[in-house]
Amino acid sequence: MYITAQFTRMTENGHAFAAADVAVSADRTRRSTTMAVPKSKITRMKRGHRRSTDALKNPNYVEDKNSGELRRPHHIDLKTGMYRGRQILEPKDAV
Repeated sequence: MYITAQFTRMTENGHAFAAADVAVSADRTRRSTTMAVPKSKITRMKRGHRRSTDALKNPNYVEDKNSGELRRPHHIDLKTGMYRGRQILEPKDAV
């Protein structure tokens, strides 16, 4: 047999609030806090909209204007070392 009890605490300004709902057994040896339970069912549409952003996307590549190599947008071209018209890295030597 379980008896449910609600413990209250006082804040600094004197307001009371519920600290925890605790179910206590009759012999007071076993305590467990109550579980969080959703108020309503999540519909398939809501669940699908939430999961729609989880899919992996293919990375975009653009052709570099100077070298013609494929590179990621807003990244340094590793072959020439150029980024936005400036020399950032030393270019790789041809192998």
